[in-house]
Amino acid sequence: MEFDAALLESAAEKYLPPRYRAFIGSSMSWFATTPGGLGTYSIGLALGGSYQIARNQWLSLEAIFFFWHYLYSDSLQLGDIGAGNGGGSYMYDQYKLLDTFVILAEYGYRFPLSRAISLQPTLGAGAVIGGLNSYQEYASWPAGQQYYTPTVTTSTSVWASPAAQLRLDLVFLEKEPVSFYLGTGYFIYTRELAETNHELSSDVLVNGIKLEGALMVYF
Repeated sequence: MEFDAALLESAAEKYLPPRYRAFIGSSMSWFATTPGGLGTYSIGLALGGSYQIARNQWLSLEAIFFFWHYLYSDSLQLGDIGAGNGGGSYMYDQYKLLDTFVILAEYGYRFPLSRAISLQPTLGAGAVIGGLNSYQEYASWPAGQQYYTPTVTTSTSVWASPAAQLRLDLVFLEKEPVSFYLGTGYFIYTRELAETNHELSSDVLVNGIKLEGALMVYF
């Protein structure tokens, strides 16, 4: 019995996930420096596209724009703060990040769990481009004084860094025209931080947990 190979391939394509996908969604991250210093909770917009290179293997290009940051610092330095008739001094360091861009090339392997859900580990590498504004306030209280005018200095730095991530996604309804995924993973890069003398130090290791969700449309 003879079969037309092109006909068989065309029929098989009906049962495979679509080859091209575009996606858009939200990305949230928690980052901390190593060793401690500055940490951030960030939220951003993630978008990109994927290409199926084999039955269960995908290549993706993803861009993330982090536009909101909630910062905290565990390097606050406090002098002797006086209350009432006591005098003393106080120093406070605060950092603020500018908008940050992330570009990642990713490879994923998908394991079907059911007809509607798949599990996909994804390994990515790329670059982070962003800026840092550093604010430092120095203030002192003479004995008994309740109000003061702080001295504020600001420095700005724009930096770029290589980045890598390992993410685990749950992919839902991948054979439908519109599907979506939810993922979590580990993200690492380096960042420049401002020291108390206003000099910038580079190669500060930053690592954190990433949460992401996006809608996917195939074409």
